[in-house]
Amino acid sequence: MDDITKLESQLKKEFGFIKEEIRFVVRHKPSFLLWQETQKTGMNTLRDFFVKKYGFDMELVRTLVVKYPFILSKTQDQLDNVFSTLEKQGVSHLESIKLIFECPKLVSVDLEKSISETLSLFELYHKIK
Repeated sequence: MDDITKLESQLKKEFGFIKEEIRFVVRHKPSFLLWQETQKTGMNTLRDFFVKKYGFDMELVRTLVVKYPFILSKTQDQLDNVFSTLEKQGVSHLESIKLIFECPKLVSVDLEKSISETLSLFELYHKIK
């Protein structure tokens, strides 16, 4: 068995990915095959955050990775920032994961800043009106 096949086999065994999913994600994020080599990002971080911390199903995490492979680059701190920002706005953890699932790029923007700017524009609009 060659190295790539071994790495694919480990992803299947550890996280339940199927071959087609692995190939799709690798096209966008080649380091995906080396999921076990990083401490701050990757599949272990996503599993620790979504499954262990919040109790979401691993299948949801797999689907999220296939839908938005770049989430593999996010650290737990970045994910925590998204969840805490949404929580400050009254969004539950369940609603947060739904929002991230529907719009995965939420984890790639500075939500705190975006919300602040939006509220400032809203206030300005009401002052002018």
